Amino acid sequence: MRRDQVAGIEWAAHMPSLWPNKVARIRWRDTDENRGGVFYVGRLTPTPLGRLFDKESELERRVRAWEEGAVTAGVPDKLAGLASPEIPAVTSQSLREALSWSAIAGSILATAFVAMVVGCLFDFPFARTLGSQGDGWKIVFFATAARSLLATFDRIRIQSAE
Repeated sequence: MRRDQVAGIEWAAHMPSLWPNKVARIRWRDTDENRGGVFYVGRLTPTPLGRLFDKESELERRVRAWEEGAVTAGVPDKLAGLASPEIPAVTSQSLREALSWSAIAGSILATAFVAMVVGCLFDFPFARTLGSQGDGWKIVFFATAARSLLATFDRIRIQSAE
Protein backbone atom coordinates (compact mmCIF):
# COMPACT_ATOMS: atom_id res chain seq x y z
CA MET A 1 0.00 0.00 0.00
CA ARG A 2 1.35 3.38 -0.95
CA ARG A 3 1.52 6.17 1.62
CA ASP A 4 -0.82 8.35 -0.41
CA GLN A 5 -3.51 5.64 -0.18
CA VAL A 6 -3.53 5.59 3.64
CA ALA A 7 -6.25 7.89 4.95
CA GLY A 8 -5.57 7.30 8.64
CA ILE A 9 -4.19 4.98 11.29
CA GLU A 10 -5.90 4.51 14.65
CA TRP A 11 -5.04 2.21 17.55
CA ALA A 12 -7.82 0.26 19.22
CA ALA A 13 -8.78 -3.01 20.86
CA HIS A 14 -9.59 -5.49 18.10
CA MET A 15 -12.05 -8.04 19.49
CA PRO A 16 -14.02 -7.81 22.72
CA SER A 17 -12.44 -9.97 25.40
CA LEU A 18 -11.24 -9.79 28.97
CA TRP A 19 -7.69 -9.20 27.70
CA PRO A 20 -8.05 -7.38 24.37
CA ASN A 21 -5.15 -7.10 21.98
CA LYS A 22 -4.27 -3.77 20.42
CA VAL A 23 -4.28 -3.46 16.63
CA ALA A 24 -3.74 -0.75 14.07
CA ARG A 25 -6.95 0.13 12.22
CA ILE A 26 -5.83 1.39 8.82
CA ARG A 27 -8.26 3.27 6.58
CA TRP A 28 -7.27 3.39 2.92
CA ARG A 29 -8.57 5.08 -0.19
CA ASP A 30 -7.52 4.55 -3.80
CA THR A 31 -8.79 7.56 -5.76
CA ASP A 32 -7.62 6.12 -9.10
CA GLU A 33 -9.80 3.00 -8.76
CA ASN A 34 -12.47 4.67 -6.59
CA ARG A 35 -12.06 2.05 -3.84
CA GLY A 36 -11.47 2.21 -0.14
CA GLY A 37 -11.79 0.27 3.05
CA VAL A 38 -10.39 -0.60 6.43
CA PHE A 39 -8.05 -3.35 7.49
CA TYR A 40 -6.38 -4.28 10.74
CA VAL A 41 -2.74 -5.00 11.47
CA GLY A 42 -2.10 -6.98 14.63
CA ARG A 43 -0.12 -9.87 15.97
CA LEU A 44 -0.79 -13.14 14.23
CA THR A 45 0.46 -15.69 16.73
CA PRO A 46 -0.72 -16.21 20.31
CA THR A 47 1.51 -14.43 22.80
CA PRO A 48 1.88 -15.16 26.52
CA LEU A 49 0.44 -12.38 28.69
CA GLY A 50 3.90 -11.57 30.03
CA ARG A 51 5.13 -10.61 26.53
CA LEU A 52 1.87 -9.22 25.14
CA PHE A 53 2.64 -5.59 26.00
CA ASP A 54 6.15 -5.87 24.48
CA LYS A 55 4.82 -7.32 21.22
CA GLU A 56 2.09 -4.68 20.91
CA SER A 57 4.59 -1.90 21.69
CA GLU A 58 6.94 -3.22 18.99
CA LEU A 59 4.10 -3.34 16.45
CA GLU A 60 3.01 0.19 17.34
CA ARG A 61 6.60 1.45 17.06
CA ARG A 62 7.04 -0.12 13.60
CA VAL A 63 3.71 1.18 12.25
CA ARG A 64 4.36 4.68 13.59
CA ALA A 65 7.85 4.65 12.02
CA TRP A 66 6.28 3.75 8.66
CA GLU A 67 3.60 6.42 9.10
CA GLU A 68 6.18 9.13 9.88
CA GLY A 69 8.34 8.18 6.90
CA ALA A 70 11.25 6.74 8.87
CA VAL A 71 11.00 3.54 6.84
CA THR A 72 12.31 4.42 3.40
CA ALA A 73 12.63 0.98 1.85
CA GLY A 74 11.12 0.88 -1.60
CA VAL A 75 8.38 -1.45 -2.75
CA PRO A 76 9.71 -4.80 -4.03
CA ASP A 77 9.42 -5.28 -7.81
CA LYS A 78 6.94 -8.15 -7.36
CA LEU A 79 4.56 -5.85 -5.48
CA ALA A 80 5.02 -2.65 -7.50
CA GLY A 81 2.37 -3.57 -10.08
CA LEU A 82 -0.35 -4.60 -7.64
CA ALA A 83 -3.63 -2.70 -7.76
CA SER A 84 -5.86 -1.99 -4.79
CA PRO A 85 -8.06 -4.91 -3.74
CA GLU A 86 -11.61 -5.36 -4.98
CA ILE A 87 -13.81 -5.81 -1.95
CA PRO A 88 -16.76 -8.18 -2.51
CA ALA A 89 -20.12 -7.74 -0.80
CA VAL A 90 -20.00 -8.40 2.92
CA THR A 91 -22.08 -11.38 3.99
CA SER A 92 -20.96 -11.87 7.57
CA GLN A 93 -22.85 -11.15 10.76
CA SER A 94 -22.03 -7.98 12.66
CA LEU A 95 -20.89 -8.02 16.27
CA ARG A 96 -23.92 -5.92 17.19
CA GLU A 97 -26.23 -8.69 15.92
CA ALA A 98 -24.15 -11.44 17.53
CA LEU A 99 -24.38 -9.71 20.89
CA SER A 100 -28.05 -8.76 20.79
CA TRP A 101 -30.03 -9.50 23.92
CA SER A 102 -31.82 -12.42 22.24
CA ALA A 103 -28.48 -13.95 21.17
CA ILE A 104 -27.16 -13.53 24.71
CA ALA A 105 -30.29 -15.16 26.16
CA GLY A 106 -29.92 -18.10 23.76
CA SER A 107 -26.29 -18.46 24.73
CA ILE A 108 -27.16 -18.45 28.42
CA LEU A 109 -29.84 -21.12 27.90
CA ALA A 110 -27.38 -23.27 25.96
CA THR A 111 -24.84 -22.83 28.77
CA ALA A 112 -27.46 -23.89 31.34
CA PHE A 113 -28.30 -26.99 29.30
CA VAL A 114 -24.63 -27.98 28.97
CA ALA A 115 -24.13 -27.39 32.71
CA MET A 116 -27.09 -29.68 33.47
CA VAL A 117 -25.66 -32.39 31.23
CA VAL A 118 -22.26 -32.09 32.93
CA GLY A 119 -23.95 -32.22 36.34
CA CYS A 120 -25.74 -35.43 35.34
CA LEU A 121 -22.56 -36.98 33.93
CA PHE A 122 -20.71 -36.33 37.18
CA ASP A 123 -23.69 -37.54 39.21
CA PHE A 124 -24.46 -34.29 41.01
CA PRO A 125 -27.91 -34.45 42.60
CA PHE A 126 -30.47 -31.96 41.35
CA ALA A 127 -33.09 -32.75 43.99
CA ARG A 128 -32.80 -31.84 47.64
CA THR A 129 -32.59 -34.95 49.70
CA LEU A 130 -31.66 -35.62 53.32
CA GLY A 131 -27.89 -35.33 52.80
CA SER A 132 -27.78 -33.18 49.65
CA GLN A 133 -28.45 -29.54 48.87
CA GLY A 134 -29.01 -30.11 45.12
CA ASP A 135 -25.44 -29.37 44.00
CA GLY A 136 -26.36 -29.86 40.34
CA TRP A 137 -28.32 -26.59 40.37
CA LYS A 138 -25.32 -24.77 41.81
CA ILE A 139 -23.29 -25.76 38.75
CA VAL A 140 -26.04 -24.50 36.46
CA PHE A 141 -26.32 -21.24 38.42
CA PHE A 142 -22.58 -20.48 38.45
CA ALA A 143 -22.08 -21.43 34.78
CA THR A 144 -24.96 -19.23 33.59
CA ALA A 145 -23.97 -16.38 35.92
CA ALA A 146 -20.41 -16.42 34.58
CA ARG A 147 -21.64 -16.57 30.97
CA SER A 148 -24.12 -13.74 31.58
CA LEU A 149 -21.42 -11.57 33.12
CA LEU A 150 -19.00 -12.15 30.24
CA ALA A 151 -21.67 -11.49 27.61
CA THR A 152 -22.72 -8.28 29.34
CA PHE A 153 -19.11 -7.04 29.52
CA ASP A 154 -18.69 -7.80 25.80
CA ARG A 155 -21.87 -5.91 24.94
CA ILE A 156 -20.88 -2.88 27.04
CA ARG A 157 -17.45 -2.89 25.47
CA ILE A 158 -18.81 -2.89 21.90
CA GLN A 159 -21.27 -0.09 22.71
CA SER A 160 -18.56 2.05 24.29
CA ALA A 161 -16.26 1.54 21.29
CA GLU A 162 -18.80 3.02 18.88
